Amino acid sequence: MFSQSLQDIIQCTILYAAFKLRNTVQYYVNKIIDEKEINNLIINAPEFFAKSKEILSSLNEDKIKDIRDKFRDLVRDKSI
Repeated sequence: MFSQSLQDIIQCTILYAAFKLRNTVQYYVNKIIDEKEINNLIINAPEFFAKSKEILSSLNEDKIKDIRDKFRDLVRDKSI
């Protein structure tokens, strides 16, 4: 179907839209929310949940430590 990287981009876009929508609802209560945006999130939520569950179930202590180390390295490189 799609390449893995394109699927990752789509999922990141969905995640960004969800955070943006949550921010709008939480901090700007009088702002009108686009119904298309809400429907898009509802439609994509099951796939996103399944992918998240798949990733989480594949993690173990060694993988988590590796991710933390890589993240620390990235943060350290950015602060220089």
